[in-house]
Amino acid sequence: MIKIFLKISIEELIIFKRLEKALIEFVPIKSDFRLYHLAYIIDYPLNKTTKLIKKIYGNRFDVVVNQYRLLHLEELMNKELFQEKKIIISDLIKKSGFRSKSTYYATLKRRNDI
Repeated sequence: MIKIFLKISIEELIIFKRLEKALIEFVPIKSDFRLYHLAYIIDYPLNKTTKLIKKIYGNRFDVVVNQYRLLHLEELMNKELFQEKKIIISDLIKKSGFRSKSTYYATLKRRNDI
């Protein structure tokens, strides 16, 4: 998800750590998570947040958010499998913050280049 060789400042690195923590914490539980929520949480200007996301991830905010949701879904699925529970994918999709199955499938397709 993250570009490999980046030239970022110390300030950007510090902000990135806050950004990543916020994405991991809030994306799965808030299906309506927006860029302005993130900028507020990490206390960084909205326009700079947009540029930093593009610089680090090489993608738009919505694409990055859905990638984090996909990671969360995979973690939930692994827990369910480990506990030998029946997996209901539609429940996991909702628990991961996706608004619809089609958004989930589009994100999965994009990640796997199908």
